[in-house]
Amino acid sequence: RQMADPTSAVNINMGTLVGSYASVARMLDEVASVPGAEGVLLTFDDFLSGIETFGERIQPLMQCRAHLPVLTQEVA
Repeated sequence: RQMADPTSAVNINMGTLVGSYASVARMLDEVASVPGAEGVLLTFDDFLSGIETFGERIQPLMQCRAHLPVLTQEVA
């Protein structure tokens, strides 16, 4: 059963983003362009590896994040 709230800008359909790094970045840019969308919740099979890959490979390709500075230091 999927949860959906008709009053939300984006319904919680628990979809999976599948594709190349560039494809996933484009999908997230599309979500960012939806009026009223203020964020998304991402989960990863292996959280540490997944969030690292997201930050290094996907987020830099996202047009909606291009205005943000790139962090080059590892945070402990």
